[in-house]
Amino acid sequence: MLGVQRCRPRKPCRRELQSRAAQVNDRKEFQEIGHSGGTVTFSVKVIDGRLADQVGWSHSRPNGAALFAVYALPQGIVVDDIALGGIGAPWNAPPVPGCFPVFVSSDSSGMFGAECPVCHGYWRSRHSSLVCPYCAFQSRGRFQFLTQAQRKYGRALLLNSIQGPGVWRTGRVRHLHGCGG
Repeated sequence: MLGVQRCRPRKPCRRELQSRAAQVNDRKEFQEIGHSGGTVTFSVKVIDGRLADQVGWSHSRPNGAALFAVYALPQGIVVDDIALGGIGAPWNAPPVPGCFPVFVSSDSSGMFGAECPVCHGYWRSRHSSLVCPYCAFQSRGRFQFLTQAQRKYGRALLLNSIQGPGVWRTGRVRHLHGCGG
């Protein structure tokens, strides 16, 4: 009587993972989808010699919307997630001095795009993803799965909104729309 030997399936190599992700990403359902229409407003004032800032978000379209925020360096390099709380709740401290908040709103379906930094697979979901569905890469936070469009949006926001290292332009910064995709 011969014994049955079971082999564990081999893990796919990086090239196979990228090929699979590329095949999935070619589908029409993953084409660019407009953002939710949310507007982020930054108001910065000098009161008694100190900077006072206020961040607001509004939404007025008849579809679902959500947002999350990340910390980024002035050059647009995203370094960590921001744990947003309720009204008046403080955020977690930035991991590096001189970081700025970048808000990312959902797309018009109430979903967020995500891209794996390892296999470059793309997917959309309504909630925070910490594991890539294609290659099982586990991220430290949502910021590691930002898409190229979300990163580009963050860089553009910071280039247009900051006056110098660690300093927002004072006054009301024009409305900046988030990028779901």
